[in-house]
Amino acid sequence: MLGKLIKGIRIILSVLMIVIIIICSIYIVKKLTNKDEPTSIFGYYFFEIQAYSMYPELTYGDLVVVKKPKDDKYEIGMVVTYTASDGTTVTHKIVRFEGEQIICQGVSENNTDEDDPITVDAIFGRKVMVWRNYRGFMTFVKSWKGILIIFLYAFVILEGLPLLYRKLTKENKEDKNDSDTDNLKSEIEDLKSEISDK
Repeated sequence: MLGKLIKGIRIILSVLMIVIIIICSIYIVKKLTNKDEPTSIFGYYFFEIQAYSMYPELTYGDLVVVKKPKDDKYEIGMVVTYTASDGTTVTHKIVRFEGEQIICQGVSENNTDEDDPITVDAIFGRKVMVWRNYRGFMTFVKSWKGILIIFLYAFVILEGLPLLYRKLTKENKEDKNDSDTDNLKSEIEDLKSEISDK
């Protein structure tokens, strides 16, 4: 029972690690091959926040994941990422509509000016997820400590769990053998007592 549980955990962690590696590989290849284009995977766009205009909701170094809503329906209060009139990529909150135009603004105390109006075509999508301190994580992963931890994690999944499984199954077999030996001894004693009674 315990062996099956450990084997199941190992399979789940291995599959999860493979999926993460595949997604990260796709992300890295797309980011390197299309440096001027935003990176997208399966319709989700990834943007690293480069300013404090959305603090405290979003802050410098966070990674925001955006996706276009069905039918391009946007509402006041949604956080969206779009291409501004000067060509920069901006992530701000929708504050109002003026006909077909959308007005956005950062939410920090220092950001009191509204952005230039945009249209739906300029929007990559609305915020669906945020990875807090993405930049700090990437800095750590690139360090020698981060690389070491990644290798240790992979080693534990690929080698540590099978070793634990073998150890536990060996102990279970020894316990079963001890139990079988005790049962056999008990039967022998019962037979001896039956013979001596006759």
